[in-house]
Amino acid sequence: MVKRDARKVTEKWATNTSSATDRMREGVSNVTESPMKKAAQQQKVMRDRLLKAIDDGKWARGLNRVSIDEWKEAMDKGIDRVGSGVQASMGKTEKFFDEFLPHLEKGVAKLQPRGDLNANISRATEMIKHNAEFRRKGNK
Repeated sequence: MVKRDARKVTEKWATNTSSATDRMREGVSNVTESPMKKAAQQQKVMRDRLLKAIDDGKWARGLNRVSIDEWKEAMDKGIDRVGSGVQASMGKTEKFFDEFLPHLEKGVAKLQPRGDLNANISRATEMIKHNAEFRRKGNK
């Protein structure tokens, strides 16, 4: 049996993964069936496995393996990519707001005028209930 060195395996993984973006794009282009649709068909399996992981303690153990410093480091990696992700998502986000803003405006139009603390709490409650009824149109 070959004994593997963790550092060398990690370096090989980093090199191979970093240079694989063209192959990844090709793989994405070759997909012919919606992965989201296939995932949705497995909803019961996902639910059962998630509940089992919670019940067995696996879910909590996984969360507890990550220190706050590790979490912050991971967040820093993602934060650096937010701008490019936002730019790439502009069209999709605009489509969402095309659907959501009319719903929002309809809810605001139904609200009573601002008033004292209790009236404003009631307004907030009504708006939360109204927004909870929002559903996207179509399959997307």
